[in-house]
Amino acid sequence: MPVSAREAALATQTAVTFGYDAQGRLQWAEYPASTKRIVHTLDVAGNRTQRVIDTTITNPNPVPPTP
Repeated sequence: MPVSAREAALATQTAVTFGYDAQGRLQWAEYPASTKRIVHTLDVAGNRTQRVIDTTITNPNPVPPTP
């Protein structure tokens, strides 16, 4: 992607919202300008085992996924 296109994309982004588990580990990130949420699945040691990109977000207010 050309630099000007990246700058334009960044200019339209709003704040990214992050969700954490009880141990402070990242569980999800939501990008409201692009209606995209990235959800991470962790094993018991805290290692990321899965990353799912959900592009069907229609609610601009994030609701944390249930563990």
